[in-house]
Amino acid sequence: MSTGEPPQHPRIRLPEGPRPEPAQTEECELTLPAYLCGPPVPIVSWLCRRGPAAPVLGALVADRLTDALRHGEGIVYEVALGSTSVGPQERMTVLWADGSERDQPRILAEAVAVLRTLAQDGPDDADLAHQKALARAQMSDPRGVVEHLVHCALRVLEGKPVLTIDDEIAEVEAVTAQDLRLAARRALETLVLAGSEPAPDGVAGIPDRTDEEVPECPVFEGRSWKRKLVSRAPRDLRVVLGDEGLSQTVFGRRHGGRWADLDGVAKGPDFRALVFRDGSQIVIWPGSMADGSSLSAEIDRRAGGLLFEVDEDWL
Repeated sequence: MSTGEPPQHPRIRLPEGPRPEPAQTEECELTLPAYLCGPPVPIVSWLCRRGPAAPVLGALVADRLTDALRHGEGIVYEVALGSTSVGPQERMTVLWADGSERDQPRILAEAVAVLRTLAQDGPDDADLAHQKALARAQMSDPRGVVEHLVHCALRVLEGKPVLTIDDEIAEVEAVTAQDLRLAARRALETLVLAGSEPAPDGVAGIPDRTDEEVPECPVFEGRSWKRKLVSRAPRDLRVVLGDEGLSQTVFGRRHGGRWADLDGVAKGPDFRALVFRDGSQIVIWPGSMADGSSLSAEIDRRAGGLLFEVDEDWL
């Protein structure tokens, strides 16, 4: 860390080695658009082609939601915005708000209405100019240099040319209303809404797909653990762990994944939650299994550096 002016020509010697391979993403089997029940806060997410229109669309939707739901109705305080890359060509934008459970359907419906309006009409000239001005101010702010350097590093890792701050500003300045119309249409096609309560009738025309069956994971060969003889767990509970992956059968359905696709394992006081690259997650309760301690130990060994400790509230 530097406390003064950075050197003009810093010499940073990096070790030689192969370029890291980007993680491969897998398309989820979920039919889109969809509403899913589960998260404690209202969440809106969509896919967008990587490029300057993606963050402009996200900021525009967040601003319109804030204006309608905070300034107009007073049912939220903050609308937060984030995004993550899901492949060479696409990013996933995520919005969430701090409204009450009672107001979640209204919050989600307004987000859908904003996207539908933008998909049909696009932003007006004043809104688009405002978003460009905000982006220009943020990008040229000296406090944003670290974020810019991280963005440059990601482009290097992806084999893309590094852009200067002026180049990035110029890209945003070139975004048109038609670009945002197309981005909003793509967002509606790939929309995922999420909230705390089931929505049997859907939300704003988006069907509730929470209970749609997920395709079963592959059959793995390996050691098998069965339910304890005296247990409140389902009678068909069974875990198979092998060199290729892990599966858990419960209520006649098999869930799990390959170790190669494992992204993390949450180690709780009496559970293990395995999170896979496609976003799926399974929770193992070793206390319900015969010789469950050996199952815990084997999962922890396989997880290695992907293991992280959590408390009982994590679930």
